Amino acid sequence: MTGIQWLVIGMGVAYVAGGLMLSFVLDKRAVGRPSPPDLRLIARTIGRGRRGEWGRPQPGLGDFLEPTYYADSSAAPAAPPHVGSLRLWWFAGGEWEGVPAVRLALDGPEGQVSVEVLTSEPGKLRPGTMIPFHPATRDTQARAAVTATPVRIARAIADERLRRGLYDTTQHALVVDGVTTVAPVTRPWPTGRIRDGQVEVTVRATVGDQVVPCTGFVRPEDAAGMRLSRRAPVTLGAGGSTGTLGPFPW
Repeated sequence: MTGIQWLVIGMGVAYVAGGLMLSFVLDKRAVGRPSPPDLRLIARTIGRGRRGEWGRPQPGLGDFLEPTYYADSSAAPAAPPHVGSLRLWWFAGGEWEGVPAVRLALDGPEGQVSVEVLTSEPGKLRPGTMIPFHPATRDTQARAAVTATPVRIARAIADERLRRGLYDTTQHALVVDGVTTVAPVTRPWPTGRIRDGQVEVTVRATVGDQVVPCTGFVRPEDAAGMRLSRRAPVTLGAGGSTGTLGPFPW
């Protein structure tokens, strides 16, 4: 056979082999083809995660935020702390005993405030999270009030939510004096009101043998968590006949 004939035969073999390989790659049954995500499985997984998270004893602010090494926690001001809404955070570049320092930019009652804290769980620092702080004085910088008692922190945040219109006076009184529990709830139904980046939803919570209507402003991710888990933190008043949504964990 001549060289030209061998060349023609070689080109034919290459053409056939290439076609077979291409058909294999395009075959729907080819190994390695990704399957579409199971959205129902994803939703059930998220729901189980939220039920587990909200069902455990909730950590306090001081469980994942610490004062920086130069802050004198023993000299905490006697006045109630102010509360700011977290705008953004960034690593400050230092650390103390292996825990990195981060700087928080907070929108406070009198403008933006910057404070530095230590945290090994920066994932909990979500925009809109309310952080209590002591404002700057002539002798001290502004600093996060992470060493205050949980009761004092909870009261400061409840007062700030009242100031921002996220609680009415009845809801504020419930959160200050009521009992919080995680209860089964119906699907959250939006009221159409949005305030300070939060949406107002209403549910019916089953606590014991009572069904209690509860309404409140919540972060959008917490509304989604309620929808998937059918659970929510609710605070009930005396007798359990009245209630409100929250407070939600950090």
